Amino acid sequence: MTQYPYTDALRTLLGKLWVERHTLELLAYKLTCAKLIMAGDIRRYVAPALVGVEHVVDKVRVAELDRSIALAEVADDWGVPMSTLTLDYLAQNAPEPARTMFEEHKHSFRQLVAEIEDTAIENRKLATSSLRGIQAALDDLMRSEAGATYGASGLRQPSPVVTHISRIL
Repeated sequence: MTQYPYTDALRTLLGKLWVERHTLELLAYKLTCAKLIMAGDIRRYVAPALVGVEHVVDKVRVAELDRSIALAEVADDWGVPMSTLTLDYLAQNAPEPARTMFEEHKHSFRQLVAEIEDTAIENRKLATSSLRGIQAALDDLMRSEAGATYGASGLRQPSPVVTHISRIL
């Protein structure tokens, strides 16, 4: 195992990883809030919740860029290709106390990414379900049955049924 020096670039990288980790924790929180809002069918807060998620995703992108720049500096200091410097590599080869911190980051990032992926999947399911509910409500309003607007060719065909809205107009 190669022992690399504890440089200012390494210290900067550790700081950037903390920022990225906190930003991912905030993303997990915002996704969970959005999930609860969708699960509670509180439609008026869905859009603001999703805007909050998008805002944090933008912060994650900035944190990733900052980390990438700091990682390039460590690669330059250590004389290794940037692609070599994975969290696994850093956790095995960095000097203490950085080695321990990289190990903690590695476990935390894996846990956070899994949580974020699971919550995002649940959010997609809830959003799809909500869209189906909205479509069903619109179908009821238009008094058409599901699938009635598609012919055998798969193309949309005008519904022969006079809709409730058409009668009102």
